[in-house]
Amino acid sequence: MSFQWETLVTDRNAADVQHVLDLMVRIQEEGFSALSVSEKSAWDIGLKGTYNYTDLNRVEAATQELSDLYREIGYSTVITTRPWVREDVPSASETAWVLANIRQLVSIGRVFSTTPSVPTSYDKLSWQKANDIEQILYDLMIGLGIIKSTTRRSGTFNSGMTETTLI
Repeated sequence: MSFQWETLVTDRNAADVQHVLDLMVRIQEEGFSALSVSEKSAWDIGLKGTYNYTDLNRVEAATQELSDLYREIGYSTVITTRPWVREDVPSASETAWVLANIRQLVSIGRVFSTTPSVPTSYDKLSWQKANDIEQILYDLMIGLGIIKSTTRRSGTFNSGMTETTLI
């Protein structure tokens, strides 16, 4: 287990989306070569204002790790994940399974009153819903920590017993 939880993106905003739109206009008008080296690099890696294979891979990796961690403490989870590549254009059924995996984890895990609801689909995904997906995963990880720290295994304590000392 080695997912880096700090890589989840929960702070996308309208300015991130506008930045991508501005870059797209520049690319259409002047070509990709008009971008600076840093803009090209950011474009290749995946800008916060977009949602692409890098985001899907991050969500799938977090989902898989959560599933594995919940199974380790006795919960039953069966999820489907896959690696995504730049050329992939996810279908509605593929993105539906991504969300179904998250719904399954929410149904067995611990989340909070502030945890967003799982979006119904990736159709017309907004930056807010993209943030929500990754916030849910983060909250599930925090909830898992709470479950682990407050759960006692059978035989690890004795309820109602008093200590006696033989003299």
